Amino acid sequence: MADRRETPDILGAVLGGEAPESTSKPASQHDSKPAIRRTSKPASQKASKPVDQDAGKPTKATFYLSTETLDAMEDGLHQLRKLAGKERSRVTKSALVEAALVAALKDLEKKGPASQLAGKLASQ
Repeated sequence: MADRRETPDILGAVLGGEAPESTSKPASQHDSKPAIRRTSKPASQKASKPVDQDAGKPTKATFYLSTETLDAMEDGLHQLRKLAGKERSRVTKSALVEAALVAALKDLEKKGPASQLAGKLASQ
């Protein structure tokens, strides 16, 4: 047992500020920037920003759908891709959901409480 070297006190060196004798150089740290997060803004700030500035830039959103709705969306997507022919790569789930939302919200704006969307949500 006399031939055994002493175990360095790494934790004591870290807490005490002394570097252990066996370490060579400190670990390098990355100089990366933090990820940019988009957050919602109050309505007063949204009104001052031009609408077309974010147009065309998709933003990720997550929603929960029933299994039946998801199956119907998949079927509709398949039908739309058949109809699109060579342009079928443009028919995506995101494009389908966005087009459906735009249509439903325009109908709501035009018809108000008589719209399909208002009727559907009011009956739930």
